[in-house]
This record gives sequence, structure tokens and C-alpha cells, in this order.
Amino acid sequence: ILEGKFKRLLQKINPEYEMWMAHDQFLVVYITSTLSEEILAGVDDDLSALELWECTCYHIFSNIRSEISTTQEAISRYQ
Repeated sequence: ILEGKFKRLLQKINPEYEMWMAHDQFLVVYITSTLSEEILAGVDDDLSALELWECTCYHIFSNIRSEISTTQEAISRYQ
């Protein structure tokens, strides 16, 4: 009996969750539309907006760190 009630509960659709998912997917589409192909190549297809944002930030900051390191090395060679 409990199993049947649990299944019925799971089958009910929570309208607030559906609204949240719709907004999340809108943000995913918006963020994705602004990314370069280089960044998109390293992104999974099934990420939430938060996961996509974190992945994008990680990629951008990794590139910035690399560029800073390269610039610092170049400066130290010319000093």
C-alpha cells in the first residue's frame, strides 16, 4: 500500500519545479548563446544553469591564469 502511494506521489507534477526548470533552461540557452566555440567544446549538454556558469568561469579563469603566467615570464626575460 505504501509503495503505491509513493509511486502516485512521484507521478504528481510540481508546478513550481516545472517553472524552476523552465527558467533554468532559459538561462542555459542564454548563457550558451554568449559562449565562444572554444568554451562550448568543453561543456556538457545536460548541465543546469549553475553548473554551466561554474564551468564557464573555471574555463575563463584558467585561461586568464595561463595568460598572466606567460606575461610574467615574458616580463622577467626582458628585465
